[in-house]
Amino acid sequence: MKINPEKIQGLQNEQSQKQRVNQKDDTFGKLLSGELEKSGKPAQSASLPKSPVSGLLPGQILAMQESTQVGAAGARGSQLMDQLDGVMNNWDKYTVDLKSENTSLREADGTLKEIESDLASLREKWPNLSTENPEMGSIVDEVEILAATERFKMNRGDYM
Repeated sequence: MKINPEKIQGLQNEQSQKQRVNQKDDTFGKLLSGELEKSGKPAQSASLPKSPVSGLLPGQILAMQESTQVGAAGARGSQLMDQLDGVMNNWDKYTVDLKSENTSLREADGTLKEIESDLASLREKWPNLSTENPEMGSIVDEVEILAATERFKMNRGDYM
């Protein structure tokens, strides 16, 4: 492997730029402490009081903030999941009703009406679901489309 003088020069330039940045950081700190001493306040009093997050990195602070937000939104998300689970259970019941010879179409229609009312109440409780949680919004959209399709089939008489 040959060592070119251009590569060495480029490496030296990078190292000198890093040293300049480090020097600038030090000079700012010195300048700040000098200005604080001129104003009559010691440098220690200018520092912020210690907080529980003072020793954390910015990413860790953001993660803590998100976890507290998730905790508050977790209960709301749990309610959404419970209601959506109920819709899916009704959907399973509807498919079983359609396949079963023991149940009438009126019972299946009743189950379909329950699904439609559950979806309507879900939309009322969470009107911005598609923007807040696009994945859940798309699931609800698909179930709504399936319910509308089944309503159309039921009204058309496909299951008679």
